[in-house]
Amino acid sequence: MGIILARQTKNTFNYLFRVCALAGLLGFLSTVILDRVMFGVWAIPVLGNFHFNVIQGNGSLYGTHPFYWYFIAGVPAITGILFPVLIYDLLFGTWNRATRNLWTIIACYVIAHSWSGHKEFRFLLPILPMICLLCGMRIQNLVTRVGPSRRKQIMIACAVPNLVAILYLGLVHQRAPIEVNRAILKAVAAAGNLQPDIIQVHYLMGCHSTPLLSHLHDPPTKFVPWYLDCSPECRKNPEIECESDAFSKDPDKFIKNTYYDCHDGNENEDQTCPDSENSSEQLRSIPDYIVCNASDLRPMKVKLASMDMLEIGRFVNGINGFRLWGNIEPGDDVFSSFGLINVGKFGELFSLSYAEMVLLQRK
Repeated sequence: MGIILARQTKNTFNYLFRVCALAGLLGFLSTVILDRVMFGVWAIPVLGNFHFNVIQGNGSLYGTHPFYWYFIAGVPAITGILFPVLIYDLLFGTWNRATRNLWTIIACYVIAHSWSGHKEFRFLLPILPMICLLCGMRIQNLVTRVGPSRRKQIMIACAVPNLVAILYLGLVHQRAPIEVNRAILKAVAAAGNLQPDIIQVHYLMGCHSTPLLSHLHDPPTKFVPWYLDCSPECRKNPEIECESDAFSKDPDKFIKNTYYDCHDGNENEDQTCPDSENSSEQLRSIPDYIVCNASDLRPMKVKLASMDMLEIGRFVNGINGFRLWGNIEPGDDVFSSFGLINVGKFGELFSLSYAEMVLLQRK
């Protein structure tokens, strides 16, 4: 952005270094000093991020998309109802210096990020304000040419879909990770002195499913969370199976290999124990709380019951999809027989499916 603007001024060198580089240098130095104070050592986290994701390419361990994914999915998703306006501005808009600068920055940003195999919607958020500027100018030109009544209709048509999206994404979608941790705090408080000073919470879910300790604070109680390993070390080593992958393949077997006490004298033919001498499996003590997805609960329900784990709450985590007229199913495998919950039908016209997180407490 600085290079583009500097080339359009009379004193390019002065603008580039006095306005752009000086501000960037001061910002960079302030963050380095702040990191030194907080970490206790000199550190530049952004270089570590660049080295991990770009130089080593470890970002691809967590999923990849083709080069064009941002163009066909990323940009349409972050722009929402503004996407048609953005396309109209690209094809039919009048390009002055300001719009040309914005489009140049947006194009360079999207193309540069497209070279990375690992892509996420959030990586495009820095260009969203510039997209809003382009679309805002186009919408302003449209509403100034119509009457007051039509102008009101356009405003409503823009506001209502965004309001629906805000309400769903802000109040429903992926709310369970925070709600389940709040429920744990309430359960610990309700138990009072009956709870130990150290609370073990095991999250039997995929990578980065909950915010962990950021929502588990209740001094002097100490929470010790454990989650399934999906670190780069196990993902890039073909000889090692990540705990998250092993759990998703067979939750019941994972429970047996992780929690079953081979030394309690209750082994039987249907229960297998890891070979302590030849296996890398580590038996863990039964925690105070277990959190899992409702889709994984069914195959390990019997084993959890034998561990004296009692379900104390379920929390909606988002809508998987819906069915219309019995055969139209927006969503991926929405009404499969395994793991997804169908919440009621209104005749044969409409049915809804949503995902849940389940909280279990040790008796």
